[in-house]
Amino acid sequence: MASNTALIGAQRLVAGDYQFAPRGTTHATIRSERGALVYIRSEIYE
Repeated sequence: MASNTALIGAQRLVAGDYQFAPRGTTHATIRSERGALVYIRSEIYE
């Protein structure tokens, strides 16, 4: 999380937090009341 706060399912993330999701994982809905700047890194698998 680069700035502000967001919820991924019931998990609250604030600036400086990160969430690791192994390959094949699906995320819950991502929500933010005031918006958030999120850095997402991913590889594309075929």
